[in-house]
This record gives sequence, structure tokens and C-alpha cells, in this order.
Amino acid sequence: MVTKVHKTSNGMEIPDWAIKSMASCLLPIIRQYYATEEGRRAFAEWKAKQLETKNNLDKDTTKGEASNASPLSHM
Repeated sequence: MVTKVHKTSNGMEIPDWAIKSMASCLLPIIRQYYATEEGRRAFAEWKAKQLETKNNLDKDTTKGEASNASPLSHM
């Protein structure tokens, strides 16, 4: 049997079974957190921040900057 392997950005290889095993442990905990008021509030804040970032990038693009510029390129 062939095991699927995922390569990370630093070159480390992680077998598919290890990713699935970790996900099956973490998913119930993540779902439980986001079912709470604190989790829903944190998600709403994250979502608003993502939208703000997207809007800022869209504004920069319309000013003639490269559309594929990294958000960190100005640092």
C-alpha cells in the first residue's frame, strides 16, 4: 500500500495518516470552541479583519500597485 505524503514549506514530509489522525483529534475541540460565545466573537473579529485587509489590498491595487503584491511587501 502506498502512503500519500504531504511536503511542508520547510521540506518536512508528513504522511497522510498523521494529518488525518491529528485532524480527528483537533476537529471536535475546534468545533466546541466555535460553538461558544467567545469563539463566535473571535471568529467575527477575525472575519472583519480579513475583510478590512482585503479591502485595503483592493484599494492599493486600484492605485496602480501590483495585484499580486504580498501584504508584507511594504515591511
